[in-house]
Amino acid sequence: MKKRLLSMILIVCMILPQIQLTASAASKNFNDEDVTWLGTENEYKKTLKAMFDHGLRKVPVGDAAKDGSLSNIKYGLVDSTGKFAVEPIYDKIEAYYISAKEDSSLDQPLRETIFVDGYVQAVRDGKMGLLDTKGKEVIPCQYHAVGLPVEGISRIIKKTGDKYYLGYWNFEKGKEIVKPKYPVSGSDATAQGTPANYEPLSRSAEWDIADDRSDYYKNIGSNRISVQYDFNGGYALVPTGKVETVDLSKGVSNPNPSKSYAYLIYAQVIDKNGKEILSGGPYPYRYNGIYPQAGPYMIYHQVKKEKLTLKRDGGTISFSKYLAAGVVGNKGVVIKAQYHGGIRGNSATGWYPADANMQIVPEYNLFITAKDVSGGKKEGGARVGVINIKNKAVLPFEFDYEFGPKYDSVNKAFVAGNIYKMNGSKIPKSENAVVDQMTSETVIGNGYFHIQDKKGNYTGVVSIKTGKAYTHKNLNSPYTLNWWEAFSKVSVDDTLWVTQTDKKGNRKWGLVNLQGKVLLPFEYDYAVTDQWTRAKNGYALVKQNGKCGIVNTKGKVLLPCKYWIINEDGDYFVAADDSSGSALYGLFDLKTGKMLIPCSYYSIGAIIEGTFAAKLGPSLYALVNDKGEVITPSYLTFSASGRGLFYNVNYDYVGPDGKIVFPRNASVGMYNGKRVYYGEDLTIVVKDGRVGYMNASRLARGGKLPTTPLTKYEPSPYNSTLKYRLIQYPGKQVYKIGEPFEIKGFILHSEDIDGTRKVLDNSKVHFLVSNTVKVTDGYKFTAAGIKKMECYYDGVKTDVSFEVMVLDTAATGDLLDNGTYTIGVYGKYLKIVNGYIELWDTEPADKFTVKLINYDKDRGPKYVIMTEGGQYLAQGSSKDGDQLIVSNTAHAWRINKYSKFCTIRDYGKQQLAVNASGQKSSNGTKIIVWSHTGSAPENAKLTFTPVK
Repeated sequence: MKKRLLSMILIVCMILPQIQLTASAASKNFNDEDVTWLGTENEYKKTLKAMFDHGLRKVPVGDAAKDGSLSNIKYGLVDSTGKFAVEPIYDKIEAYYISAKEDSSLDQPLRETIFVDGYVQAVRDGKMGLLDTKGKEVIPCQYHAVGLPVEGISRIIKKTGDKYYLGYWNFEKGKEIVKPKYPVSGSDATAQGTPANYEPLSRSAEWDIADDRSDYYKNIGSNRISVQYDFNGGYALVPTGKVETVDLSKGVSNPNPSKSYAYLIYAQVIDKNGKEILSGGPYPYRYNGIYPQAGPYMIYHQVKKEKLTLKRDGGTISFSKYLAAGVVGNKGVVIKAQYHGGIRGNSATGWYPADANMQIVPEYNLFITAKDVSGGKKEGGARVGVINIKNKAVLPFEFDYEFGPKYDSVNKAFVAGNIYKMNGSKIPKSENAVVDQMTSETVIGNGYFHIQDKKGNYTGVVSIKTGKAYTHKNLNSPYTLNWWEAFSKVSVDDTLWVTQTDKKGNRKWGLVNLQGKVLLPFEYDYAVTDQWTRAKNGYALVKQNGKCGIVNTKGKVLLPCKYWIINEDGDYFVAADDSSGSALYGLFDLKTGKMLIPCSYYSIGAIIEGTFAAKLGPSLYALVNDKGEVITPSYLTFSASGRGLFYNVNYDYVGPDGKIVFPRNASVGMYNGKRVYYGEDLTIVVKDGRVGYMNASRLARGGKLPTTPLTKYEPSPYNSTLKYRLIQYPGKQVYKIGEPFEIKGFILHSEDIDGTRKVLDNSKVHFLVSNTVKVTDGYKFTAAGIKKMECYYDGVKTDVSFEVMVLDTAATGDLLDNGTYTIGVYGKYLKIVNGYIELWDTEPADKFTVKLINYDKDRGPKYVIMTEGGQYLAQGSSKDGDQLIVSNTAHAWRINKYSKFCTIRDYGKQQLAVNASGQKSSNGTKIIVWSHTGSAPENAKLTFTPVK
């Protein structure tokens, strides 16, 4: 017995390690030989954060062909350990919704973005379901379409034959509360749905649909709008399938052909248990009007078969029937259908019976509606008011059909010129509220409205909540047609910008609080305040002496007014300083309130985790981190590719840590002598503190690892050998005999096989002319002609060459030297005034840089004239009297040098000479071009005085 027991123990001891090894192998997420290890987890911190959403990354998985292309692709969600949280069994994993922001961009999100408000749709075997951030299929893939949840409930659509049916899934209960049975079609049968407008798309039926979604649609979640048949206030509208077409135009001599027809959709309202609550339903509502449901209420429409008449000077217009609106609730009809907008239109487009445009304010059991108060006796006789559940007027029917009143859900008030509390009482001084002249809406910000006096001057602000008026003299601003040119709305910190007029009559901006305390003096030329009322990080862009700055809502100057331009990018401001003559960009951090990076880059691209692609110089880009450190080599291009990565010209995908994640050979190689592209399934994995990349198709699926070896391809480098790239010609390419060659401005790059670029040292550059004459900086040309300059670097010949022109002044005549000058006529100077050139005696005079760029024996010397700001002197057209301007585009001039003066003529149309208009010499005289042949008149004799 003891021997038998001992034998059994030995057998168990022998088997147990094998079981453990088998279990260990089964739990592996990948084979190590399939991974190319890159570095440590610490080196890839930012990258790992940017490449995963809620710890997951979407990856395609498929069967790899010999050339690396994938077939039979399915999608899954994988974590950084290489484990599938969602097995790759889905045809699609993509969020379907309507964004609250109108954005037509097709670019990938900068970071990996899978989920919207914690969920994403997934399609498996042609059926859609819903996944959560843990990868759980919270709604099974058995539907034609599934909407993202609203109030804990999702729309679900099933297709039967060619019909679509709507149902609902309750997340709390984890099941259908309504099996798909309500018929829908078109966009209503999609996952995105159809936008539901909870305010009139136009208060006038003649207006077009509004452009700004946020004014008319209900925002939900982080960045989406509510759609038809979503839950709204604990209830949802559902269509029953019955549709009725109503022709209201019969017997009318001049009906509007499109607006005299109505489509009535018969609908019910359900609660969160899926129970239909409208007693006596379904009820019809007018399609394409205001969305008819909010909370337990629904606006319904009824055909009234009675005469509707409008008397006007041209006669009488009558309709034999029209639609009237009322309200139904869980006890049936609450307000009988009796409201309408009278007859509207005109003789040109035709007439139609207008809708009541009834809106529901469910939290107060109130309804905004139109009513024809004239009884058809007056054209445009419909007025708008507010009624309660008992059909009693809370606001009288005296408001314009097109413009009000509007329910302000944030401030709990009705706005229609005056501002009213929910009980209908008027807030004091609201009769003096400032109204936007473009939108006809009252100017309100963070619970305050602005007021003005009888002359239109702005005199302060009033709190909607308390009715208190703030009218300190420092809150006053002189009238302007557009209010935003006079003041800002009130910020969350109770501060606002206002304007006052200085002694010279100039409007200046200053920052004050509600008590009138001046936080920043009235010394700014302008303030752009469209971001001032934000709940967090509100700011104003201010201008002073033509330069921009940033001020926050507490009055702190974040950036002084010394920048050419400032743009917001997430948590950063990108600021450009052009004081050097070229715009250089830097980075300001909103979170820390500090300038992270001084203005030292020619451009700053998209920012991912504080890292951005920067232009270091002409044709030279690299990644720079938020410490201002260049963290990658330089390339011809470097851009954000999306999903947490950047990419360079070499097709290396690089993370915000500056480390390569997917190198070129992971996606580009050679197969059968041809370049092939592959690697669409690449992902990043972490194991034992190490980070590497691999193909997601090589990850374990269903607990099984691939048994075939990974196919590897021959490399296909970006360049076959080291290349030299001519980036910029020398600044001077036209010389006179005896003048020294200047290499200044010449830029030469080397580019290795991986596309990495370096700026080469010009001290190691020389040129050969005619394969014999060695030319370096300072060499003096001795003979006229076109010289081909062949470039050598460090003694090695490159494939770079260019030409210079050497002129003999004995043949060309005296030429104006390149240099910086003041330009004058009549003893005064050419001056730039608001982008135009005028004559002034003010000093110091504006400086202009003149550069000879070519010479033609028939047309003479060709010059460009540049301003100190890097722009060019130009003319808007080639007409007599055209005033000179500054332009970003170079303009060619012919400058002839004489003993005591010079002339400037348009190089293309050389009869046009630059001169002082009208032979005048007074300050402000325009500098123009005018046709002059022969000798130049006195007003065209210009002096060029060198600037030391």
